[in-house]
Amino acid sequence: MDRLIYMSIKKVFTEELKNIKADIKKLFEKWGCKKKEEFLKKADKEDVDKFLYLDEQYKRISKCLEELFSFS
Repeated sequence: MDRLIYMSIKKVFTEELKNIKADIKKLFEKWGCKKKEEFLKKADKEDVDKFLYLDEQYKRISKCLEELFSFS
């Protein structure tokens, strides 16, 4: 049962990371950027705030996945 829960959590987190990457990619495409630094210079405050939020969420979920793998 623990294995099933572990795999379900992993799947949800992995899916969420994919969604965040896609959202970040859309923001970069909107502003014609390929790198974070370029985006931060070009984008308006609203999109920069969105990016910073997504980036923070990405890091938090990645950390959770990393901890999950260290326990398995």
